[in-house]
Amino acid sequence: CEALMRNIFKYGKAAVEHPDDYNARAQVMWTGTLAHNDICGCDRDQDWASHLIQHRIGAKYDSAHGAGLATIYPAWMKYVYKHDVPRFVRFATKVMGVDNDVFHPEEVALEGIARIKAYFSSIGMPTSLSELGVKDEDIKELANFNDGFFVKLTPADMEQIYELAK
Repeated sequence: CEALMRNIFKYGKAAVEHPDDYNARAQVMWTGTLAHNDICGCDRDQDWASHLIQHRIGAKYDSAHGAGLATIYPAWMKYVYKHDVPRFVRFATKVMGVDNDVFHPEEVALEGIARIKAYFSSIGMPTSLSELGVKDEDIKELANFNDGFFVKLTPADMEQIYELAK
């Protein structure tokens, strides 16, 4: 999983900056294929809450799945990271290249979250709900469901995630 994420960050940026780079585009497509055919999820419990949160945005506002995830995923991460700080430290260090600081693990985790949001911005993705046209008055309706495996999320939790994504 970590290798696929590193690959997509490396070649995704290259593909955006150089659209005619066949290798970069092929790497993005191959990485996407591996990620979407469930190889990473074999024999693992998976949490698709961020995707389901985005589905509601996409349905109401007709936004692309990736654009919605670029806004929701960092917000979801920020909301749930305290449930397993070492997991988010590992993501930060192994995927986002943050230097580990064993004396300040939360800072490392939060830096990883900040870097993924910055990455999305660097490739022209929206990083806030306002960029997708999401209206404040719709958040309660969008958040009216339960989901999550890693962290069980209630509608109140969902509202908080949407707030973090503003």
